[in-house]
Amino acid sequence: MITSRLLVLISLILLISHGLPLELGGVGGRRALVGGVGRRRALVGGVGRRRALVAGLFVVARPTQGLAAASSTSTSAPSKPPQVVIGSDDPRFNQFKAKLLTLPLLLDELQICVFQEKFDEVKTFPKRIREYIPLLVQFIDYTTTGPGRLNLGDGVHGVKGLTEADLALINTSLGASLRYEVGKMFASVERMSRAADQADGEEVCNAFGVVLLHTDRFLKAGGLYPFYASRVSNEIFYKGLEKDLVFEQDGQAGKKSKLNLKDLVLVIKGENMGRTGTLVAEVGDKGNKIVKLDSLGRFMGPVREVIVVDGDSIKRRVGEQPPDQVFMKASTTKAKQRKRSL
Repeated sequence: MITSRLLVLISLILLISHGLPLELGGVGGRRALVGGVGRRRALVGGVGRRRALVAGLFVVARPTQGLAAASSTSTSAPSKPPQVVIGSDDPRFNQFKAKLLTLPLLLDELQICVFQEKFDEVKTFPKRIREYIPLLVQFIDYTTTGPGRLNLGDGVHGVKGLTEADLALINTSLGASLRYEVGKMFASVERMSRAADQADGEEVCNAFGVVLLHTDRFLKAGGLYPFYASRVSNEIFYKGLEKDLVFEQDGQAGKKSKLNLKDLVLVIKGENMGRTGTLVAEVGDKGNKIVKLDSLGRFMGPVREVIVVDGDSIKRRVGEQPPDQVFMKASTTKAKQRKRSL
């Protein structure tokens, strides 16, 4: 019979080894995020605290005093069983986070050059992006073998069956996932650079979109997202209101409206239904699209989530629309600079 310990390991390792954000049933984050709420620690079962107790596929978090019941059938635990500690309180994590979150800002600058087909300027960015390599390597080492790794601690109430060897395997798999995303990111940077040499605007944009996608996945897997990335589907909020969404309709005789790179789009189905964004790439032979979603507000930080959707899930927005947010931000910055110079 498969034990709960084995289920935990299989679930975590499968998700990590496939280069995906570590998400079990709900929210992306740096460690096992199961059941609905995501933060830097494992926030599972709807409650988040500094430590989390993994038991099978659910986690119980410790409140300030005492401990929430693991389940209706749980019994009192030994005084000091092993406790899974997700992450660490090492201040270096926030230092890594602050530095690595400047990468999306650099990619915003690059997006302006890509969209305006300023190929000479695009060719200056690969060197700037490669400057992040030492920092990325240091973060991977920190979060998989250093103080930020998943480890066993001694707390109250705990987990049965997980060992240091188990957690070492999970940390190794997480490291492989993070390295995979970095590898794909820089392979796409090189692809973009070659396309810029050929002045191929479409290929530059497609390669840039893949850079965005793998950067986004690295940030999610590493727990570096500055905001709660919900995985609750928006479709429930639009039930019965689908016809109220305004977008470019398909033509006569069922002819679909063709989307172009850089189009401003609306997600019309799926978990991100109702969100707006920009089409930044087309990938694969199935017509999948990479969309950079619009920011939900200033308090969300510099990150704009990047998603992959099928072509039927997005439509071009209609009516007068502001340009992509990177251009709005750039014009605002220039206006502030002019004001300061007066």
